[in-house]
Amino acid sequence: MRKFILLFLIILLISFISAVEIDIKDSYNSGETMIVKISGSFTDSINEDNIFFYEDHVRVPIEYDILKLEEDYYLYALLPQAEKNYTLSLEDIKYYQGAKISEEDIKSNFSTTSELADFSINPGVISTSEVFSITIQNLQNSKRTIKIEYNEKETAFSLRSGEKKTINFNVENVYKDNLKFIVLSSDKTSYEIPIYLFSNSEQTLVGKKGLKFEIVNSETTISTNSEKKKIIYLKNTGDEDLKDISISLTPELESYMNLSLETISELKKNSSEKIELLIQSESNQDYIIGEIIAEVDGETYASGALYLNIISDYVPIDDEDPEGEIIIPKTCEELGGSVCDINLEICNGEEVDSFEGNCCLSKICNKKNSSSLGMMIGWGIVILVVLFLVWFFFKKYLKASGPLTILDKLKKK
Repeated sequence: MRKFILLFLIILLISFISAVEIDIKDSYNSGETMIVKISGSFTDSINEDNIFFYEDHVRVPIEYDILKLEEDYYLYALLPQAEKNYTLSLEDIKYYQGAKISEEDIKSNFSTTSELADFSINPGVISTSEVFSITIQNLQNSKRTIKIEYNEKETAFSLRSGEKKTINFNVENVYKDNLKFIVLSSDKTSYEIPIYLFSNSEQTLVGKKGLKFEIVNSETTISTNSEKKKIIYLKNTGDEDLKDISISLTPELESYMNLSLETISELKKNSSEKIELLIQSESNQDYIIGEIIAEVDGETYASGALYLNIISDYVPIDDEDPEGEIIIPKTCEELGGSVCDINLEICNGEEVDSFEGNCCLSKICNKKNSSSLGMMIGWGIVILVVLFLVWFFFKKYLKASGPLTILDKLKKK
């Protein structure tokens, strides 16, 4: 009897552990960005084609994305600004339910309330090793203050009604893959955004006979239809000189990268050789994973991973700090300046980038010359007055007199 009870408890425990869990709230504010964690043992990866949203059994279009971070999946969706009931459905997937594989659809119900969220974010889940950005929009009819918290650091900024702001975050050297969270919050809306940082630190894997590639930041992000150069070093840390080294790229990278040299006649011990990579992207967005390989007599002596992320309209930030993890840009106040109104004022002095945009370090914001604008408005008023007088004259006098009749003509004679 005890064995039976123990076996039953083990089966129950396995079933509990293996079941798919969806960390989802019962309700969200209208316009809120929904962030959902999905945990379970899946036989195949979950992708966008497996995610569906329904309203009363009718499929509805909602912008969303899903990423796997470590062992869990994270889904974010931009919810409509309406009070409704929805169903999140995971379909055409296989997962373990206890000791058995199930193909049954997984459904979770949630609703959106009549109360509007203070602000929305996009994206709500991030995986990167370089610069990333988050777009924030104020959904309310009045100004809102948004607070950012990360690593016990805090900063805040304000958004006018309907205003959108894209914040760029710098990623510093990351020495191992790890999951972080950034909190964005206001008085009544809060987001905990999962950000997976994978290693972009220098690769120094030592291969055969001490040969190794030294690669700083293995991922390269580049805009579509553009070029970029990357520097890699091949170092001989062994006890002997190496000759006739062949350098090559795996086929996945050959269409995008060209090597400055493909053979090294001799690499003496405790010395290194500089290799330039010319990276060229095409018109399509893509993410390519490959390797650079060093061979001697057809045998691999060293290799290093390379990741190429091609993004449309990507604009790199040149002043990345190479120490630490994620940097939140400094506010204009922290830089000792003030923000000028771009529509009405011009900075009289040096301007630098800040969290809020351009920051005037001199704190002197002069009003723009409005004489030309006033002159245009004045001439516009004059033209309108002239047109009105012409219209009034024709309507009152010419139409009132009307055409001459035959009797009028005879009287004149």
